[in-house]
Amino acid sequence: MTTPKLIVAVRSPLQMKRRRELIRECWGKDFIDHGAEVFFVVSGDKARNTSECIKDVLYTPGTNTHGDLTNRMCWLWRHLGSLSYTHVLVIDDDCSVNVPLFMTLGWRDADAWGHNSGGYLSGCAAVYSCAAVNKLAFNMPRDDMVIGPLLRHLGFKLTHAGEPCPVRPWRRDLQDFGKEWAFGGPNVAIQHYVPTEDIKNNQLKLKGVM
Repeated sequence: MTTPKLIVAVRSPLQMKRRRELIRECWGKDFIDHGAEVFFVVSGDKARNTSECIKDVLYTPGTNTHGDLTNRMCWLWRHLGSLSYTHVLVIDDDCSVNVPLFMTLGWRDADAWGHNSGGYLSGCAAVYSCAAVNKLAFNMPRDDMVIGPLLRHLGFKLTHAGEPCPVRPWRRDLQDFGKEWAFGGPNVAIQHYVPTEDIKNNQLKLKGVM
C-alpha cells in the first residue's frame, strides 16, 4: 500500500500577503506538522509571463479573477508535474482548516474529493489524486464548473466528502445547523469565506484558547 503524500496548494492573490503569513502560522503549519508540503499559488503580477517558485510561493502569470482561473490552474498543474505526491488539496486562502479532522477524512481513497455541488467540485477546496491530475493535464479547461463532468468523462468518480459536508463552501446560519456545524465544531474540516482577521481566531478556537 502506498503511503499517502499530500501537497497543499493555496491559491492566493498577490496583494494578500498578510493572509499568507497567517496561514503559515496557523493551518499551514499544522499541515506541515502532519507531513504535508504546503505552497502558495500567487497571481496578479501583470508583467509576469512565466511561473517561478520562490521558497513556498509559486508565482504564476495572469490576473486574480475567476475568469482567469483556468490559466492559473494550468500553471499549477504544470508545477505539480515536477513533484512527487499521491494527493493534492487545492484550496483558496480565505479558508480555515481543522487539519487534525481533515487528516481523518476519506480523501486518501478518492481521485476527486470535496463538496460535490450539483455535479462539480466546489472550487474553494478539493482534493485530487496524482492520477486525476495527470489525466486532467491534457484536458482543458479546468474551471471548477466543468471539472466534475471532465473527471467523469475520464473515468474518475467524484467522492462527496459527506452529508452534511465537512467542507463548508458557503456561510450558513447557525440557527439552521447549530454550533456543531460552525468552524471549531466537531464536523467542520474546512470553512470558506473566512475574513483575514479570523484565520488566527479560528486557530485559537481549535486550540481551546477562545
